[in-house]
Amino acid sequence: MKMSETVTFVKGSGNVFLDVGFSETEAERELLRSNLALEVHRAFQVRKLTPTKAQDLLELSLSEVTHLENGDFERCRVSIGTSSSTIRL
Repeated sequence: MKMSETVTFVKGSGNVFLDVGFSETEAERELLRSNLALEVHRAFQVRKLTPTKAQDLLELSLSEVTHLENGDFERCRVSIGTSSSTIRL
């Protein structure tokens, strides 16, 4: 870029996925997934969880822990509370 060129900045919506063209529904879903992946990563770091420790704590298989760590929520089932419902993210 030359020194004489003008740069234009556009304020984002707060959801990068919406800004790059995803539909509103898809953008919300992808933002949720990325935020969840970040929080899982942080929780593992803070608790110094190895996959084996996480497996015991979360009562998941080792492969589910790996999917969870990698943000691969399509392959990981999550149960909340005493419900046996599965939430797909």
